[in-house]
Amino acid sequence: QAVGQLQLYVRYLNARDFVRAYRLRSVAFQEQRSFTRFVTQFNGIASTDIVVLAVAPTADQTTVFLLLSSVFEDGTTRVLRGTYTMGFENGRTRIFGTQLVFNTTESG
Repeated sequence: QAVGQLQLYVRYLNARDFVRAYRLRSVAFQEQRSFTRFVTQFNGIASTDIVVLAVAPTADQTTVFLLLSSVFEDGTTRVLRGTYTMGFENGRTRIFGTQLVFNTTESG
């Protein structure tokens, strides 16, 4: 369920439906980051895609390890790797935390 919610989050971002994407974030996140600030972080991004590498559930949260690739309006691509921490809040799966860094792993 955590991966499904994360994929839904990305679909909302790609559809520019920031209201629904924001609602998938935890209450604590929303209290710390205004909706306007949330939307601003996506300026210039044309689309985003994720590749789930692993899922690590615990009793009360699930950590999703992934690669996140964003294509910008100028054609450049940025690939990040990291985690999204998912959990239940008010009976729904929410995104509690995000930790992403530039992907420095090279293949070939």
